[in-house]
Amino acid sequence: MLTKWKGLSKQVKIALGAGLACLAALGIGVAAWQPWNQKEPTEDLAPPPQQQEQIPQEKTEKGPTLKVGSEEIPCSVYTAADGWTLSVPEGWEAANLGDNGVVFSSTDGAQLSVLAAEGSGGFGGDFMNLSTLTGDERTLLFYTGTDQKSYYVYGDAKAADWNQYSKLFAAMARTLTLPGEADAPFAESFVLPQEPDWQETEGLTVLFLDKDGFVLDEKVQEAVEEYMRSWPVEDRTDYTGQYRVNRVVWAGSFAGLAKAGENAAEGYVDVFRADVQYRTAEGAAIEGVEIVDGWASREGGVYLAVFHDGGSVEKTLWRVWDNAAGWPALAAELV
Repeated sequence: MLTKWKGLSKQVKIALGAGLACLAALGIGVAAWQPWNQKEPTEDLAPPPQQQEQIPQEKTEKGPTLKVGSEEIPCSVYTAADGWTLSVPEGWEAANLGDNGVVFSSTDGAQLSVLAAEGSGGFGGDFMNLSTLTGDERTLLFYTGTDQKSYYVYGDAKAADWNQYSKLFAAMARTLTLPGEADAPFAESFVLPQEPDWQETEGLTVLFLDKDGFVLDEKVQEAVEEYMRSWPVEDRTDYTGQYRVNRVVWAGSFAGLAKAGENAAEGYVDVFRADVQYRTAEGAAIEGVEIVDGWASREGGVYLAVFHDGGSVEKTLWRVWDNAAGWPALAAELV
């Protein structure tokens, strides 16, 4: 090797020296070319990574829900002893209501009751009714009755909570199925009765509709006077013919009122109760009638029913009705 180096020309020696210097500057040593300095390849003894077995995830089945507006509320399906079924929100408790009914209660006091009764309940047909007794509560009633059997679905809540529960009660009632019937009786009941916009102002009671206000007082006076003219002659002798209307208040409203087998009437029926007292004759003692300072309140009240489409009044009817008889009895009078 040395001999060969000596035999090289000066220019070649300079070129080779410059090349080796460049390799050194680049960090590449001559030894990199020497095979005896190369590391022996080592065999990778680590085991290959194991592929994780993919376990299929279990699908959780969605339980029944109640559709209330855009919200879906988890529920369970209650089946009564006589075969009717109803979807009830989770967490509501069920208890017997007499021999033929069940009441479902929420944790904050709202209740929905289902009652089955023999016979038509006084009205063969269907309706929905929103009502109040004291003004502090609201009751939404879904009713269907035939000659054989009638069903009542009552939703009760405080007036302050009504917006929270009214749609829920309606959604629950729509799920009611009856034994031996394929269709749910209230499944298509979407036009619900609403509390009317009414007000006592300047001594008058006014029902406000979309197009105009309707003053109730004149119609109430006509109803009271016609009612008094219907009294038996022997009853009239106990009274002077004078009367006073202390107040006119909203009692309830109907929607979907229809006789069995007929289509429901369009529009609404708002029912107002007149608090009426009658002046008694001097010395009169009327059995079963409470008299205070010469004024008597007769059994049953005078009720004015206002039929309208939301914009204008179509007609009015008056009836003497005892609310203990139930709304089906008044519905039978109105249709």
